[in-house]
Amino acid sequence: MSTVTVKLSDKESLFLKSEANRRNTTQSAILREGLSALFRESSAHTLADRARDLIGGSVGPEDLSTATKYLEGYGNNHPS
Repeated sequence: MSTVTVKLSDKESLFLKSEANRRNTTQSAILREGLSALFRESSAHTLADRARDLIGGSVGPEDLSTATKYLEGYGNNHPS
């Protein structure tokens, strides 16, 4: 197991110590638990989940494969 040094504000340090005492565990265990929760949360989201607020924000057909008029000339406008 690696050792990491973390700088905490006085308020954060007091909270961490209080929480460790309340739960009868170590400060390190609480920090590891918090990091594990953060990793689980961030890895649980797909790219589509992360871009949910951007999806559907453009104007045009929903699916270009069914609207061939939008594909006319696609790929033909490249420089010689």
